[in-house]
This record gives sequence, C-alpha cells and structure tokens, in this order.
Amino acid sequence: MSYTAILPLIDCIACLGLALFILSRNVKSLINIGFALGMLPLGLMEFANSMTLFSSSPADILFWARLARVGECLLPGSWVLFSYTFARREYREIISKRKVVITFFYIVSLLFLTLCYSNAFLTLPTFEGPFIPALKIGKVGYYFYLFLCFSMIFILARLEAILRSSKGIERWQVKYAILGLGSIFASFIFVISQRLLYFMIPLNLIAVHSVIILISLALILFATMRHRLMEVDIFISRYAIYSSLTVLLVGAYFLALGLLGELAKHFGLDISHFWKMPFIFASALALLAFLLSDMVRRKVRYFISRHFYKNKYDYRSQWLTFSKKLSDKFTAHGICDATLEVLANSMYVREMSLWLYDEQQKQLEMASSRGLPAMDFRIEEKGTLITYLKTRGSFILTSDLKNDKYGNTIYEENREFFEKTNASLCMPLMVGDRFMGLITIGPEFTGKGFIEDDFDLVRSIGAQASNALLNVKLSEQLLQVKEEETFYKLSSFVVHDLKNFTSMLSLIVQNAADYLDNPEFQKDALNTISRTIAKMKGLMARLSSLPKGLELTLQEFNLNTVVAEAIDNIGWNGSNNFNIIRKFESIPTLKGDTNQLNKVVTNLILNAMEALVDGGEIRIRTYLDNGWVVFSVSDNGPGMDKEFKERYLFKPFRSTKKKGLGIGLFQCKTIVEAHKGRIEVESEKGKGCTFRVKLPINR
Repeated sequence: MSYTAILPLIDCIACLGLALFILSRNVKSLINIGFALGMLPLGLMEFANSMTLFSSSPADILFWARLARVGECLLPGSWVLFSYTFARREYREIISKRKVVITFFYIVSLLFLTLCYSNAFLTLPTFEGPFIPALKIGKVGYYFYLFLCFSMIFILARLEAILRSSKGIERWQVKYAILGLGSIFASFIFVISQRLLYFMIPLNLIAVHSVIILISLALILFATMRHRLMEVDIFISRYAIYSSLTVLLVGAYFLALGLLGELAKHFGLDISHFWKMPFIFASALALLAFLLSDMVRRKVRYFISRHFYKNKYDYRSQWLTFSKKLSDKFTAHGICDATLEVLANSMYVREMSLWLYDEQQKQLEMASSRGLPAMDFRIEEKGTLITYLKTRGSFILTSDLKNDKYGNTIYEENREFFEKTNASLCMPLMVGDRFMGLITIGPEFTGKGFIEDDFDLVRSIGAQASNALLNVKLSEQLLQVKEEETFYKLSSFVVHDLKNFTSMLSLIVQNAADYLDNPEFQKDALNTISRTIAKMKGLMARLSSLPKGLELTLQEFNLNTVVAEAIDNIGWNGSNNFNIIRKFESIPTLKGDTNQLNKVVTNLILNAMEALVDGGEIRIRTYLDNGWVVFSVSDNGPGMDKEFKERYLFKPFRSTKKKGLGIGLFQCKTIVEAHKGRIEVESEKGKGCTFRVKLPINR
C-alpha cells in the first residue's frame, strides 16, 4: 500500500503550493484568502490520509484517520465563503447579506470538529479477526457526512450559478477553475455516498480519491496560470438541434466507455479497479470541458447552419432577440453594447467594434468592442474614411478596398485603424443621409469569407441600431432644449427679483432727501440695504449667465496672460489652506475673446478651490500639444464618479455641489466650443479632477 500512500502526500503539497501561489498574487484579497482557507484543510486531510496509508498498526491508522476528519470538518465553511466571493466584484456586499448562511456552516463544522476524536464519530471495526482496511462510522460521523454532503451540493450549486451567469470572455476565464473545483466537490459527494451506504470508510478508496483531487488541482492550476479567472414541412429549431447534439455527445461518450470495456474483456486486458474510476472521471471531465468550449459550440453551430439549413442565420430569432435587448436600453453606449452582443453571439468572428460619430467634434470614437481592447483612438472627418462611408452608405470589405485604386488610398491613410480593429467588414450606420457611426467585423474563425447572409444580418441589425441611436440622440437634444428653456425662464424670474431689489433701493434713495437725518430712517435703511445685498449675493453665487447667442470679440492674445490675470482677479494670496502651483510654458499667440476665456479660466479655478474643502493642491499649466494650446487645472479633491462624468457633466442643472446649479461648466463648454476648441475632463472618485481646455492654433 506504500506506493499509493504517496498520492495523498502529493495532493497535500499541491494544495499548500496552490494556496501560497494564490496568496502571493494579492495577500489582502478576501477571494484569495478564502481560496487558501479552503485549500489548507484539504491539504491537511490529504496529509493525514497519506499517513493513514503508511501506518500499519490499527491505533496509528485510527489516529491519522481522525486527523483527516478534522480536515474534512474545516472544508464547508471555507469553501462556502469562497463560493460567495469568487468571480463577484461586489463580494463584500454579498457576504454582508449572506453572513448568516456562512456563519451557519462554520458553526456546524466547528461542532463536529469538537467530536472528531470520539468513538461516536469514527472507530475501529468491532468484529474479531484480522484488521480489515476500513474504519467504522458512528452516529455522529453519519450525521457529519450528511452535513458534508449537503455542503458539497450547496457549493456546487453556487459554482454552477456563477458558470451559468458568465458569458463570452468571462466564461472563458472561469470555466476551468470551476470545473476543477466542481470536480473535487463532486468526487466528495461520490465518496460520501459510499460511506453513508456502508457506514464504513474503506481505506482502498483513499488513493483513488486522491487521484481525482490531483487531476482537479492541475486543472485549477492551469486556470490560474492562464488567466491573470418528406410532404409535410416541419420546421425544427436549430437551437433544438444544438441541445440534441449535446445529448448525442454524452450518449456517444457512454457508448464509447462500454465499447472500451468490452474490448478490454475481449483481448484479455485486466484493468484494475484502481484505475477505472479515475479514467471514467478524467474522460467525463474532458467531455464537459469540450462541451463548455465557446469555440467548439460556435463551430458546431456553424456546421449545423451550413449543412442543415438554407440560411446561415435564423433572422427572425436574431431580430426578436435584438428588439428585446433594445427595449431597456436608453443610452447610446447601452445600445452599442447590445448591438455587438447580438452580433457576437450570432456571427462566427472573434473581433468586432462599434464607433459612434460625434457631430460636434466631427469624429468617430469607439463606443463598444468584443475581443478588442479599449482604444483611445479617433477618426477625424477631415480624413477620407468618414466621407467615403457617408457617400457609400453600405458595407465595405477591406479586401475590396485594398484592390481598388481610390480605396487603397483610403486604406493606407487609415491603416492604423484597420489594423487595430482587424476589420474585414465595415458597415456604416445610416438613417437616411445621416451618419450615426460604424461597425467593424473581424474575419471568420472558420477561414471562410463573408457571404450575403452575413451582409444581410449586419445590415438589418445595423439599421435597427441606427434608428435606436438616432432616437436616443433626438431625445437627449429635446431634453437639452427643455432644460435650456427652463433655464431661460428661471433667469427671467431672477431678473424680476433683481428689479424688486432695485425698487427697494430706489425708494431708499428717494426718501433719503427728506429723512436722511432721522436715526430711525437710517437704521431701517441700513437694515434694508444689508438684507437686499445678502439676497443679491445669494442669487449671484448660485447663478451664472447663459449666453443665448454668444458673440465673440476676437483679438490676438497669449493664453498665459489670460490665465495669470484670472488668478490675480480671484484674489488668492497664499493664506488659504491649499497651494497653487503654476507652470506656464512657451506657447504661440491665439485669436479669441479674452473676456469670455477669462470666465472659463476663472470658473475652472474656482471649482478646483471649492473642491478642496480640507485643503490640498491645485496645479495650473499651459502647454503646446499636437497643434493645440492647452490650459489645464488639476486638483486632488474628491473627484467625480464615472456615471456623473459620462451622463451629466457639462449639462445645465447638473452639479456635484450642494448649492450649485450646474451652469458654470455648461457656460465654459459653450465658450470653448465657440472658439472651435475642446474641453476634456479626467476624474476618478476619490482621486481628484483635471480639466483641459484645448484651443486650436489655426482657428
């Protein structure tokens, strides 16, 4: 038995090594800690199992077997904790909500742990005669294994939920780890069922179980190393065929096992009982990994669509799926993600991207992608590609573009774009003559070229996406018009209040000629003036004037001078609880309205000051950047979250400040864009904020 005793020892070393490896990646991560806490008792169990097999006396065997049960008692709580944290970003919130469940598993495990060394848990066989390689399970042990079996099933259900919820690259990342862990817990269920059936722990199954655990650990290690996780016409849905094919594959698997067994008997091959279970387990695991492969499932779908159906795609199904996904998408980025999700799940390609056209900046920007990294890359309208897409209004094959004399010029000019997106097919998104964006599709992994079915699918999905994008854009414009209308109405109310304040002050002036020497009049007048000034200051502190039709008085100026004057006008004298660091570089003169630009600079600096409630640092800089003169102001304040930055920034009546009306940045954007410039923001919650105003040299 000594050679089989080495297998659990190897498992023990593998468990400890894997736990240390995972912890070394991030020792503070609760997910990593949970994994290590699960591996340690598994390693302890396997170490004790190894010593059990090495032992010869019944007393030693009982001692080490009871220690192995200690390891088993520590398994449920740790792995339940891990199952709630694995592949979940919001795991801390989940743990907080499920702490009663986790605590239950830990408490019950600890109760059984205190009874591990009692005869009611595990003892030697009581019948006379030579010692047989098995231990007797008592009543406590029986209830423990019922609890352990329930725990393993619970953990498996949690892992299955994670796997079923994963999609695309997420499934690719977690499937091998879940297969490995699931195999360990499934093997425990099998072993426990044998123990509950016979009220015995047969020692000859320990090494068999160890082989299964070792294979599973290898799979987990692989996952962690790979991912840094006839007259009658009856229509049969292709999805029914996909499901039937899975059943056929599983049936073929069991048939193959039966044939192999019969062949072994026919040729007189004696396969020991020791190797039967690991072989069946390993082959079943291989089949499961095969069926879970996204690439395999796509190739099977392609084979079925190509050989069993006239059309490559089920257009009705794709249309209904896309319509359903669009029903709850109210933003441009949500529509883009839904569009690529439907195309990625339908077509046989790995890379695709969707680019939105910014009508103000006259450029294309990536809005969503599949199989491609995010790109800080823009296509300007001054180039030839956007003009060509608008003129053509239909799909473009990159291969055709290269073979055409004029098209090759466009390709060479935009080579970086085509190479980064690996585009084989480009489909402009059009609504009539209005250009909304562009979809790029990479080559098919089948090695086949695109056919008319592909063009029809992309064309139909693209048309629906274009209309959805236009509706969102028109809705946003309508909302903006309504907000501006509300602002103008509010402004008229403010003017009315100011007129009332003026009237009160005028009355005081009129009566002053007759009652100026009257002490009571002086007192009332002073109080009225003080209250009026306070009210006027309150209004003016919260409101900024919004120019309806901005008129610029153009003149040559140096941005360094404008920024310096704005800082001086603010009146900062160094006594505040923050520092201002200036860095002005040599920049060329520009042409613009210095008064309007002074408002922009002043507003951005004041915003930075207001953000530094508890002190901090403001960095003000001017510099030249690729044909733009740039003014930037940075602070190390609280910053803003991603949702506010993407959805509400630069819109009126949207502010992160309690007393702000969100007019200042809207006014800044209006002024900068009137100068043909850009205003950009870089911010992260808790990490400060940086605004950049970019003005073109050649306006």
